Amino acid sequence: MAVSSLYETFTKRSRLDIACGADDQSSAFAVWHYNEAIRLLRTTTDRALILFVCVLFICVELLRKNSKDAVEHCRHGINILNEVRSESDFIKNHVQPAIRNLSIVPYLYGADPHSFPTLGKPAPATKYNFRNISEAHQSLVCVLVRVVRFARCLTEPRLEPGRNGPDPGTEWTQQDIVEDMDAWLEGLRHFTGYIYVPAGPEERDICRLLEMRWTVGKVMLLTCRSNNERAYDEHIDKFRTIVELAVPAAAAATASSGKRKPGYGTERHPLELGFTSLLAFVVMKCRIFELRLAAWKLMNKLHRPNDNIWSEDVTIVLGRRIMELEHHVNLDDMKLDDDDDISEIGEGDPALVQKERIVNFSANFANTEFPRRNVRFNFLLKEGQSKEYVVEDDWISVKSRPKTQLLEEESEWTWKGHC
Repeated sequence: MAVSSLYETFTKRSRLDIACGADDQSSAFAVWHYNEAIRLLRTTTDRALILFVCVLFICVELLRKNSKDAVEHCRHGINILNEVRSESDFIKNHVQPAIRNLSIVPYLYGADPHSFPTLGKPAPATKYNFRNISEAHQSLVCVLVRVVRFARCLTEPRLEPGRNGPDPGTEWTQQDIVEDMDAWLEGLRHFTGYIYVPAGPEERDICRLLEMRWTVGKVMLLTCRSNNERAYDEHIDKFRTIVELAVPAAAAATASSGKRKPGYGTERHPLELGFTSLLAFVVMKCRIFELRLAAWKLMNKLHRPNDNIWSEDVTIVLGRRIMELEHHVNLDDMKLDDDDDISEIGEGDPALVQKERIVNFSANFANTEFPRRNVRFNFLLKEGQSKEYVVEDDWISVKSRPKTQLLEEESEWTWKGHC
């Protein structure tokens, strides 16, 4: 009941421009059922039931935007699952895949890989033989968890001059994960080329999404040890691949958008990251302006606020502002066409010097009256050739959009100071 109520509020908010927290009655209803579930759970010793409810608790906290408790529920679920000796079919076929899929979420909210548990031991590089798309997806999740843990071990120390990065251990070494990733991609291509050719548009989109997630993970893995943003310039081909995979998905979404009824919302997984976050990675880290602009336009077309928690306007606004800052342009002054063809975009030579590149960022949301949200972005840039960093602040006023919009319906901007 709690998950259902929160999800209804979540989708209603995205469709009708209702502010976060505006539906207090619905929120109170969800919290009451949530607390009642916790009370009843204290009297049971059924591990399968506890694990199943743990998955629901994680979803509840994510929908409530309470990342701290979501991470703790995930930690609790992984620890219990690692202690279960004999797996029932229910745990193996339903609970374990769900927790594995959610196990990557804590690292997106800053979980420390040195203290956060892993779900089982790292899988060694091997040959993957997939029987269905679901197996490919679950295997990729395991691989990407390894990538994110490895990257998290190195990213924070890289941003702190004078602090050495930790030794991640032999089982987490970069080359071992690279071999595991390459084996996974070979298995996926063998599956889609010889075992099963995706026929429907949704299945094709899933396969594209899996390969896009793999490609983003590969770039993250190969660049996380570098303290120079120019490391991303060596992976222009991978950025291009991500955009090329998203183009047919955007075309299919545009073609089907006219067939949707008002207020339409799909029944896909609301906690999936979707296409938007993957394209955002290209926008933020690829320094070929035409290619990152193409990725940004695709973000607008594939923007699905009903389908996943990551596809918020702020992601699109952030990508736009990063492009404008790094290339010293204003997209309002440019004529943007609706063409997704990137075949004419050359490899180029990213001309941005190191000090013009945004290394990292953080966002703080001010409490303002809906429908506008003031977001303060802190952009971290390298200071010349030194090891020090400087912070530039920007206030951005974001106007929420109730539906997926095309380029002509862009977000409104106001700048309240730039230092």
